Amino acid sequence: MKIGCLCCCAVVALALLSSTKSAQAAPPQQKPERHKVAEDHSWADRVNLDDLVPYTLAPAAWSDRNSDISIAWTRPEQPGIQQLEAMVGWWGTSVTDTLLFWEVSESGRTLPLMLKHRNFRPDKIIESDEAGDFAITATAAFPMTDAIAVRFSLVNRSSQARNVTINFNYPGKGVLPTWKGSFPTGKISNEDNEEHGLTIVSVDNEPEGSWSTLYQHREHGRNVEWVKD
Repeated sequence: MKIGCLCCCAVVALALLSSTKSAQAAPPQQKPERHKVAEDHSWADRVNLDDLVPYTLAPAAWSDRNSDISIAWTRPEQPGIQQLEAMVGWWGTSVTDTLLFWEVSESGRTLPLMLKHRNFRPDKIIESDEAGDFAITATAAFPMTDAIAVRFSLVNRSSQARNVTINFNYPGKGVLPTWKGSFPTGKISNEDNEEHGLTIVSVDNEPEGSWSTLYQHREHGRNVEWVKD
């Protein structure tokens, strides 16, 4: 990947504010008073969603569009998209602690990316990582239910064009299944796997980055009358 210019992206949000007033009969020969707008407008014009909620705890994980999955950054000082949580059953299940991680190399040398800032918003999460005069911004959002998309923007602050390579790490990368057909239920509890006892494997004949697993979720209340009814 060759980058030789500085790219900037701006997001503009528009909001409409309507006000209501109680209807009262005006004096017969008096014109209604015109509504006055303060020069600094109202608080609604100054709403800022940046860093609204830090999604650094699993119970306060980030989700959108009525999805059954959420993401939490349980290691907020580290880069990457971290814990994936399935919000099914009693208090949910952690599927993986590292959903997506990236490394950038130049001429065979891995750049020492450091987290600069992570902007926690209700609609998207924006992470900025830097290594000297190179910066990468990852923006994650829910384009639809139970789907997370990530957009990457690269910035070269040096005066020279440069070639960089981005390597993505994800669960199950390079781990091929040892069976044919559907995922065997016996693989749901593998104590040798670091991902909470789960077996995570890549998927044949699918785009790179595809992976599969089985996980347990805890039911609650099926035998409790006031819950089940």
